[in-house]
Amino acid sequence: MSEPKYGLLSGDALQLIADRAVDSFEVEAQAFLSSRDKPSIRSGSLVNKLQKFFKDDDLAKALASQLVALAVMSRIERRSVEVVCADIISSLKYNSVDEKAQAWFEQKASVFTSLTSSDDVKLVAKTLHLGTDFPKLFTNAFILTDIRPIFDKTREAIAGGIVTQSIKIHYLSSEEGSDSHEITLSLDDDDIEKLLKELQKAKKKSKVAAKFVKSSLGENGFVLGEDSYGFS
Repeated sequence: MSEPKYGLLSGDALQLIADRAVDSFEVEAQAFLSSRDKPSIRSGSLVNKLQKFFKDDDLAKALASQLVALAVMSRIERRSVEVVCADIISSLKYNSVDEKAQAWFEQKASVFTSLTSSDDVKLVAKTLHLGTDFPKLFTNAFILTDIRPIFDKTREAIAGGIVTQSIKIHYLSSEEGSDSHEITLSLDDDDIEKLLKELQKAKKKSKVAAKFVKSSLGENGFVLGEDSYGFS
């Protein structure tokens, strides 16, 4: 995955929520919370449900991403949603959120906390957290191809050249800090063929496993990365 799909808290998204929310926000939130629709593990379904009640696509996506991020933070840090939300709201001035938006969140703190605590949000948060709860999380990779000259013993002429390959893997690590890390491994043509074969086998196994899971659970069974996550 290119980034952790549950997203991170975003000052821009929080600002958008405060800017786009209308006077009936609390009424719409209560209608959402009172809905008897069965919660789904898919974040795309959460976005659709928020769109249904708040009637604003951008607001729904921003709400979904930030509510899930808060709920995931609560799970990881083993702190109550109430405490996490209170801490975030009190620190909004450090997240590029203007004073008007800060005041809005302070006024709507209890509603925002209730939304974060809802089964709809917590189920998506649990799913995305479990799907990315590994010591190291892949984010990207590049294969670099180089031509290295071979000099003769005088170092005055090139006797030949060799093509080399290396793969640079970028990852996040809970063991090495929150910043992105990378590791570079050398490859030859045989290694690349092995990688291709393993990736093809992985795709086949994923399809078989997904078919098995979906036959029992319907839309509440999917392959990590298959869901759009609703935030893009």
